[in-house]
Amino acid sequence: MHFYVDSLHLFGFVQGRDSFWRKHVLQTDDADTQWGKMMSLLGVEVTFALSLQARGKVERPYRWLQDRIVRTCALEGLGQLEEVRTVLREEVDRYNNHQVHSITREIPSLRFSKAIAEGNTLFRPFSPPKPYTSPKGVFCLRESRIVDSYR
Repeated sequence: MHFYVDSLHLFGFVQGRDSFWRKHVLQTDDADTQWGKMMSLLGVEVTFALSLQARGKVERPYRWLQDRIVRTCALEGLGQLEEVRTVLREEVDRYNNHQVHSITREIPSLRFSKAIAEGNTLFRPFSPPKPYTSPKGVFCLRESRIVDSYR
């Protein structure tokens, strides 16, 4: 199974430049994030969107939603966090349940319901890999430590 993601730091370590105060020890491919460790444990291969076109496909809906929320709040004069959250909920509901998608020509929630009914989806019931018996054993922090008299 593959998972296609952009280059957000959550998904992978991105090497920054060394500075006077800090010298990086690890390079970009030497570090494994907690998310990466969990995906590896589940047997999921992660593919990073490296081209601008691929990253744009991942980021475009979020940029559109963010722009729409900012404009709505500016037009309505909203500035309090709870008011903005209400606008966010309304926009997400409108996008998922009412708006016809420009590419698929279907409403996303109806398309998803139809795919589940036809068995045409990659969603599967989750069962932890052996030897784990609970999802808590999979979705936890993982760290290797060396403890001896010199460290």
